[in-house]
Amino acid sequence: MRAGLRRLVEIDRQLADLRLRRAHLPEREALDGLRAEEARLAAAADACRAEETEVARRASDLEARSSEVARHARATRERLYGGGVAPRELEGLDTELRALEARQQEVDDELLDRMERAEELAGRAGELAARAAAVEEERVAAAAALAAAERAVDEAAVPLLRARAGVLSELPPELGERYGALSRRYPDAPVAVVEAGHCSGCHTELAAAARAALQRDEKGAATPTCEWCGRLLLPA
Repeated sequence: MRAGLRRLVEIDRQLADLRLRRAHLPEREALDGLRAEEARLAAAADACRAEETEVARRASDLEARSSEVARHARATRERLYGGGVAPRELEGLDTELRALEARQQEVDDELLDRMERAEELAGRAGELAARAAAVEEERVAAAAALAAAERAVDEAAVPLLRARAGVLSELPPELGERYGALSRRYPDAPVAVVEAGHCSGCHTELAAAARAALQRDEKGAATPTCEWCGRLLLPA
C-alpha cells in the first residue's frame, strides 16, 4: 500500500506541475497583454470620438456666431456708407463696425483652430483604427497559440490521469477516500513523511504509537495518520 501511495503522491505532484504550467503559459501572458492593448485602444478611440463630437459642436456654434456677426457687420456697413446718416452718428457706426469686424476675426480664428483640431482628431482616429485592427489580428493568432499550448499540456496529463486511476484501483477503497478528502484539505501535501519523529506536514512530534506503526511491515499494515493534522504518514 505504501508503494502505491507514494506513486499516487508522485503522480499528483506531476499533475499539479502541469496545472501550474497551464495557468502560467507564456502564450497566456501574451494574449492577456494583447487584450489589455485592445482595451487601451478602445478607450483611446472612445475619447477621440468624444472630442470629435465636442469639436464639431463647437465649430457649429462658431459658424452660427460668425454668420450672425457678419450679418450685423453688413447692416452696419450699409448704414455707414449708404448715406442718410447724421454726421454725429458716423463715428459711432464706424466704431461699431470695427468692433464687429474684430469680433468676427476672433470667431473665424477660433473656428479655424477647431477645424484644424478636427483634422488632427480624424488622423488620430485613423491611426487608432489601424492599430486596433493589427492588434486584433495578433490577438486572434495569440488565442490560437494559447489553445494549442493548452492542448499540449492536457495531452501530457492524459497518461498521468490513467496511471492515477490504475493506482487508486489497487488501493483499498477507504484509503483512496481518505486520500481524496485530505487532497481537498491539503492540496499541496495530503501525505507527510516522518522525519526525526516529526510530521513533515505540521512539523509536530508524533506519538510513539504512530512512529511504531511506520516500523511494521507494509503488507497488511494500515497507513497511520498524524494525530495533529490528519495527514497520512509514510516513512522518509
